[in-house]
Amino acid sequence: MSITRQVCKTLDNKRGAIDRLKKILEEHHGRLWPITHALIGWTMWRLDPGCPLGKIKASSAQTYFRTLAVHLIYEAEDLDLLDLDVDDFETLYELAARRVGTESRRAYFWGRLRDFHDYLFLGGAPDIDLRELDGWVAKGSVRVSANLVTEREFQRFKKALEMNRNHPAAEMVFLAGMLGYRAGLRRREAQMLRIHDVHPGPDPFLLIRPSKLASLKSNAAKRRIPLRALLPVDELTILMDFHERRKAQADGKDGLLFASPDAPWTPTPYSTLIDPITALFAAITGQVGVPFRFHHLRHSFANWVLVAMLAADEPELLTRKLPLLDAHLLSNASQVLLRTRFYPTLEGSEHYPERRHLYQVAALMGHLSPSTTCQSYLHLLDWLSGRYLDLALDHRLRHLGGPDLGRICGLSSSMPYKREYRDFAHSAVAFLRHHVAMRAKAQASIIEHAPAARTLPTLSDLIKPTLPTPSLLITLLRRHFSGTSIQKLESIFAIPASAITAATEAYLRMYAKQSVQHPKGTIPVPRPPRSMEQQCEYFRIVERAYASARNAENRLAMSALAEALIQRTGPKTGKIYFGTEGRDFKMILKGLILLGVDAAEMTLIVRRPAAIREDPDFVTNAVDHAKSEGIAIEGQPLEWEKREVKGVLLRLDVRATQPVVALKGQHLEGRIRGLNHAAAWIRFIDHLPSVRTICG
Repeated sequence: MSITRQVCKTLDNKRGAIDRLKKILEEHHGRLWPITHALIGWTMWRLDPGCPLGKIKASSAQTYFRTLAVHLIYEAEDLDLLDLDVDDFETLYELAARRVGTESRRAYFWGRLRDFHDYLFLGGAPDIDLRELDGWVAKGSVRVSANLVTEREFQRFKKALEMNRNHPAAEMVFLAGMLGYRAGLRRREAQMLRIHDVHPGPDPFLLIRPSKLASLKSNAAKRRIPLRALLPVDELTILMDFHERRKAQADGKDGLLFASPDAPWTPTPYSTLIDPITALFAAITGQVGVPFRFHHLRHSFANWVLVAMLAADEPELLTRKLPLLDAHLLSNASQVLLRTRFYPTLEGSEHYPERRHLYQVAALMGHLSPSTTCQSYLHLLDWLSGRYLDLALDHRLRHLGGPDLGRICGLSSSMPYKREYRDFAHSAVAFLRHHVAMRAKAQASIIEHAPAARTLPTLSDLIKPTLPTPSLLITLLRRHFSGTSIQKLESIFAIPASAITAATEAYLRMYAKQSVQHPKGTIPVPRPPRSMEQQCEYFRIVERAYASARNAENRLAMSALAEALIQRTGPKTGKIYFGTEGRDFKMILKGLILLGVDAAEMTLIVRRPAAIREDPDFVTNAVDHAKSEGIAIEGQPLEWEKREVKGVLLRLDVRATQPVVALKGQHLEGRIRGLNHAAAWIRFIDHLPSVRTICG
């Protein structure tokens, strides 16, 4: 922790803080743990005036750094952050947050952690929704993100997907949502579930375990989930039938349960598997309170299974049943199955509440300890406590009749025999509660259901294939060039390996060669330019590329431009060559304009050998079109000493040399790097199956 103290002391003086932090990194080069290096880099990033989140003062940076460093360094030690996948980061953050003392400090810790992980994401870490993690809290009145899904709401979800059964993803989406609600799976666990993790038979079960594609958050997360005791018969049948079909498609081999048969090890992206579930439940619940997330299905499972286990030992717990207590697990038949599966006993044995139920729920949830389950997942403890107090009070007052209860309440001797009280005389608690409600004039409905949507969106409305952003490609390339295999990136980011490979090859062709015979020894890691001016131009180009690619009609021109840039360009040239036969000039020019390059900032250079007097048709057509678009035309002689001159050649200069004479001959780094990275990204999305389907 001496480095931590040194950093905090450095931030005492606000002048030159970034330079002093750089000096610390230089002095301890090669001796810092990756987490310490990342925390210092994050602090410098937040102090930089160009930080997209806004510059902070040195005193604030000191508080930020100290808040995270003391806990993250303790838990991470020498872990290589670039080797961590989603589950590894989630485990690290949960363990670090557990070390924070008070709830208010934890809320502040989670806020700074979001900031820190945004910085890591720019450096190649996978993105994470911190709100899905155990123990997450936020500032304000809402401390824990919690929604309970009732059986009625789940049945609406089920019926909506049955009406969309012809959609190819309908069954897969239903099963993922069902496993979250009925078995408590995390969204990542559902996404990475393998065919061989489902075990059929007379006592079918799921095995949640690590694999070559995904680790688990902790040893406790490895668990066996019995299906017959938790799932209704019809839903269990749907799951088993789906599993049998996937086994047949895989020809007995393993693969991901929720994956395309053509790519059995490529995870289905959240936009197809998880996001439709959350959007559909958001419409069903009316988004009352906290916005709905997949994690709320897991919260619901924890509460319903605990109540069911307690009710199996104490049936009277549910005699005063609230409208929301309609879960499948609370039926008598389900309670018998739960007791038989988890606590088999001899006939006639007594049943009584005990702590083992809480430990069993924690085990089903994959928690390290029941404290996590209690603090973040169980939201009916107050109601359960009230019900147990009711039962105890009923037992203590069981000998009192209506007249005695009336005297306790200060009623007249005849009032307990009147209709409004007579029906409650069988239970002291019911009598007393009714009296309080009458006096308070609060005999209103206990539960107000959220206004249900009249019509629910269809899967076609919900599943909209989305383009991965250029920043994601930069993340993938940085991770790959830092040593992460393409197969590992495929499992972490749910991107087909073929698309990552195509983008990598395109980038290498542009940046990793000096000649065909002598490739570069080192590959420059893709990143934006350093100066603010060049960054503005760079991000303008890649953002225009993303916006233009969302329109399928633009894709042909953008692909033509990408091909031209990848085949014949370099990291600093800013020139596009058209060959002796001439590429499709109109299409490539359209692609450049779509990426935000103004025609007035380009120059078409016609290079003619001295022996040739007449231009071929492709040159004439290109020149005419360039003039019509306002592109400057320039002629140059073409002379080669070692190669035979075959004809007139075209070259398009996109370096913005015309508007500013002082810049002539200089390349604009932001524009050229933006175009090259955009070209690699276009090649990347051209190899995504969903994008090919949209644009085909």
